[in-house]
Amino acid sequence: MTQPLTAFDLVDLLDSEEAIHEYLSQVIAEGDKSERLRAAGFAAKAREKIRAELAMGESSREPQPFDSVAFKQKMPSTGE
Repeated sequence: MTQPLTAFDLVDLLDSEEAIHEYLSQVIAEGDKSERLRAAGFAAKAREKIRAELAMGESSREPQPFDSVAFKQKMPSTGE
């Protein structure tokens, strides 16, 4: 029996500058040119989303310290 796919949007995980920085650092260290370009696009979308939430007053979350372990656990496994 196959499991249904879960909708996943990386931008939802990039919810702070710290998360964006960690993600970009990992991609720069391990990714190829096309992956770095995709990562830059995700980072731009994430920053746009953060700015929009702050401008609209929709961000109800308190600033939290960045937890790189929790961030890595949320990332989907690539099977490596």
